[in-house]
Amino acid sequence: GLTGCLLLLAAPFFRVSAPGPTDSGKRPAQAGSALSRMKSKLPCADAAYLCWWCNTVTCFFGYFAPVTLLAQFAVQELDVEPDVAASAYTILGLAAFASRASLGCLTERCGGARRVHFVAQFGNGVMVILLPLCFDAWSLRIWSIIYGLTVGPIIALISVILSELFGTERLPLNHGFSRLAVGIGSFVGPPAIGVLIEATGYQAGFAVA
Repeated sequence: GLTGCLLLLAAPFFRVSAPGPTDSGKRPAQAGSALSRMKSKLPCADAAYLCWWCNTVTCFFGYFAPVTLLAQFAVQELDVEPDVAASAYTILGLAAFASRASLGCLTERCGGARRVHFVAQFGNGVMVILLPLCFDAWSLRIWSIIYGLTVGPIIALISVILSELFGTERLPLNHGFSRLAVGIGSFVGPPAIGVLIEATGYQAGFAVA
């Protein structure tokens, strides 16, 4: 009937081949090779990247703590007006913007992005430790300038360093996992340091940060 004619006409367009005797043996091998390739592409399979990832978590554990607790420290420890703390935030932001705007010149003159990032990260840690040594409004402003200069390059150079270390073809995946490390450190760090400051004081808390 009509159904048989339609099936006869459609047969050339819907060719279905039966699995050959070797297909069942190829499919597990192909699946296994695809799984091994996927595992080899994961950043966690690279020891060098794991070191970078742990460094990023550690760095951002204390990265936002001074910014989060700066106003409280200024009012409670330095006994200054809230507008002084606000001006310190403004100075910090301007200094960070200036350092980011000059990163091209800095990386060219200082020997590359990795060197600038290392110096910025080291200086950032030193400045966090020195924050409790501020004694008045002007010392706080000077600290904000230097700290802001060290803050700028840290995040801005991550993608450049990942490209240099692991290649641009792996940058999207590596950068995504790196952002996960940034999120974990930023999420856990400020509350943990705040609890430590309440228990031991600003000097010990910022030293850990």
